[in-house]
Amino acid sequence: MNYLCTAFAAALIATVGCKDNPTASAPATATVRFTITSPFCGPNSYTIDFAADSIALGTEAIKDKGTSKTYTVSTGRHVLGAYIQNWHLSFDTTVTLTAGQTLVRDINLYCS
Repeated sequence: MNYLCTAFAAALIATVGCKDNPTASAPATATVRFTITSPFCGPNSYTIDFAADSIALGTEAIKDKGTSKTYTVSTGRHVLGAYIQNWHLSFDTTVTLTAGQTLVRDINLYCS
């Protein structure tokens, strides 16, 4: 009986020890948020399409001093874009992101 328990414990430890580590095999990611600064544009809300490398991340309606949701992207070099609907304005910037980094991209609007 003791031999059976020892063999079972050794098999259990070997099985657990050989399991893949999901954290180690997960691709490296970074996060991106966008903020809006529009001090002279009134209390308007802006519908903005956010993208990374021309691939849509999401569309949100944001007011002055507002912040977008946080978007997860892969590490490396990306062109981040913010396209303001009905204004025909776009803001693009090229960034290089590292694993675990959070980048906050500010979009400044000026109304006259």
